[in-house]
Amino acid sequence: MAYLLEKALQNNKMNYRNISKNFAASSFAKLVNILEQLFLVPVYLVYWGAEYYGSWLVLTAIPTTLALSNMGLGSAAIIRITTDLKKEKVNEAARTLTVSTKFIAIVFLSVVVTIGATSLFLNDIIAIIHFDFIILACLLGAIGCKNLAEPLDGYWIANNKAAIPIFLRGLLSLSQFIVTFLILIIGGQALHVALATLLISLGFALGYFLFSWRTFRISPSKEPGEPGTLKLLLSKGLGFQSSAIWQVILFQGSIVLIHSLLGASFAAAWGTIRMLGRTGSQFIGLVNRSVLPELLIAIASSKLEEARRLHSLNILISLSLGLLTAFIIIVFGSTIYEIWTQGRLGDYGRVWLIIAVGVILNATWAGSDIVHQAFNQPWRMNLVGIVASIATLLAMALGLKISESIYSVATASLVFETLMATYVLKRSLFLLEDEALMIMKRGLRGIRRVLVFRASKN
Repeated sequence: MAYLLEKALQNNKMNYRNISKNFAASSFAKLVNILEQLFLVPVYLVYWGAEYYGSWLVLTAIPTTLALSNMGLGSAAIIRITTDLKKEKVNEAARTLTVSTKFIAIVFLSVVVTIGATSLFLNDIIAIIHFDFIILACLLGAIGCKNLAEPLDGYWIANNKAAIPIFLRGLLSLSQFIVTFLILIIGGQALHVALATLLISLGFALGYFLFSWRTFRISPSKEPGEPGTLKLLLSKGLGFQSSAIWQVILFQGSIVLIHSLLGASFAAAWGTIRMLGRTGSQFIGLVNRSVLPELLIAIASSKLEEARRLHSLNILISLSLGLLTAFIIIVFGSTIYEIWTQGRLGDYGRVWLIIAVGVILNATWAGSDIVHQAFNQPWRMNLVGIVASIATLLAMALGLKISESIYSVATASLVFETLMATYVLKRSLFLLEDEALMIMKRGLRGIRRVLVFRASKN
């Protein structure tokens, strides 16, 4: 796959080096997250116990949820800054940076004050952990630091150095993982972990700001027009944030529906089956994060032909990964499921064929949605996602009325993937002024060139 990626990019005069660096940095960050999930949970349970750790999860869930309160401003600001810089609108980029950082800072300060005002109520919920308000303030401050630094990514992307912020955030996660582990094994409590998290995040934000300032000589904007800039950023940011709505409706909604109609064991079974089916999307996400910066640069520079080639490449790789995942699911899905659940959630051998179809459909639109992001047009896609998720839940409810089984749920889940695959790809082709047939032609042309290249070497 890496060889195919390299040759396809070289023959289409694309910057393979940048994409490969982005992929390496994204893979590093993902690996750190996996290590954290695998190793920290057992350590928490050993040194804190189930009750204390459970209370900690409640505390950490609050800042994670409130992280959405920046209204997607960071994502919108990154795209706007990248576009302005590629068009040599340096002052406009600086204005966007200033406005977005001010707004994010005000929002998080407001959230901290609100948490302080309700701290008496929180004490009744998590009384087992002392200094809960201080802990929440630290955790919120840590998230605020990360979000404040996010708009700066636009400067790195515009200068073909997108891998640097990705790698730096991977280092941030690794630092927090190591420090948290050390605090736990020496007997530290929640307050110590929270303070360490805040200090590391603060150090990252300050270092990232100074590093970016020295690299690009960024200066705060003092020009008027901030209300208009903020309004535009919020309209785009809320569009990006709306993706969380259809995800909640589809994922959490399906679990609640199945739980209410079939019971807890069926809900657990569907949640586990869906999780296994989504494994391939993790790898597609890595590819998307690697290609998106280059696609954004191409669109910002009005190089539509290069953008079309990048989109075709991303679709080709996503479909390849989707087909590979589907094959693994068909052949080994039932066995993996039985081992993972130790046979406690039943046997659903035939359901994996349905899940495999969903995986392929998902790969089609998951490899194309980066076009909507790069054009800074998230609203339509996410509104369709909301409608499709509601339609899927209705199909699931109808299917369960006809046949109370996991097979009905799995079949109904294809409604969402089919609607999204149809709309997202069609809209991407419209934005790129492209044709579906050309995607296949570019992909086959790239494969043919690779085969000719290899044959000539032999």
